[in-house]
Amino acid sequence: MSKLLKEANAVKVDPELMETILEEVANRRAEDRDFVGTSILIARLVSELGLPERERLDMGVAVNFRFLALARLMDEGGGRGWTIPVREEGYTLIPNAAEEPMIEVGEEVRFDPESFQRRVLALAEMQGEA
Repeated sequence: MSKLLKEANAVKVDPELMETILEEVANRRAEDRDFVGTSILIARLVSELGLPERERLDMGVAVNFRFLALARLMDEGGGRGWTIPVREEGYTLIPNAAEEPMIEVGEEVRFDPESFQRRVLALAEMQGEA
């Protein structure tokens, strides 16, 4: 695992920050939802946290990696069978994306689909939603 990914995994990302970014991305025009537009949005929202520069950079990388891993997971059908295409209170995908360790496959940052699914199911059981 690359040093940068190890460092990104060590950053504690607030699930509410992930959710805020996801909502902001969802409210953007489709052409602004690409990698560059999302990265700029992440940088802006992370800078508003008032963190020291090094922590702000680390948080920005960690959040960006997590969104890349989440996008890959969902794009490849990793959420099929245990996600629903609606936004509701208590939606568990974003807290999992904030807390699930990332892995490297080739040169891509990803979530392990089986590990992610186990985390979703464990969280759903704890919340009485399984």
